[in-house]
Amino acid sequence: MGDAYHNTEEGILAACQNLQSLLRKSHPGIEISAAAEYYLDEQLTAKLAAQKPLLTFGNRYVLFELNFMVEPLNLHEFIFSLTTSRYVPVLAHPERYLYYQQQPEKLEDLLARGVLFQLNIASATGYYGKAAANLARTLIAEKWVHFAGSDCHNLTHAQVLEDALRTTPVQRLLSLPLLNHTL
Repeated sequence: MGDAYHNTEEGILAACQNLQSLLRKSHPGIEISAAAEYYLDEQLTAKLAAQKPLLTFGNRYVLFELNFMVEPLNLHEFIFSLTTSRYVPVLAHPERYLYYQQQPEKLEDLLARGVLFQLNIASATGYYGKAAANLARTLIAEKWVHFAGSDCHNLTHAQVLEDALRTTPVQRLLSLPLLNHTL
């Protein structure tokens, strides 16, 4: 997200290597890799235009998020640039964007453009509000969810995630043919 967070691809990869070194000593069977959640802003579009590599996961999946209040004017152009650069766009937490809560049919257009969706598990329980929960449950019912994510930033989120795993909406989510099979 621009200069708001000072994570760079190099810093993320270095931290991942350090953690992997520690894991080899204490838990040799655990393998990790690094990716990033990108915020759609001028820096990201410039990076893509300059053909700088992005931190991806899986099969060149790029996780990106948007402004929560206003749909970016350049969203479709960005998706086109991403896909023509042989990346697969994955929209983080589509259920949490106000404009998709108000016009969920816009998500069908994104699907048609090749965008995959990553739903936050806690959204299905109402943690992010009723509108996010309703849209999350609709996405689950329509089977429009490709990845389930934790969005776990602290111990409170970890407890919310643990509790969410026992709810019916989350059990329905986890029964989908998700592209990630571990949380």
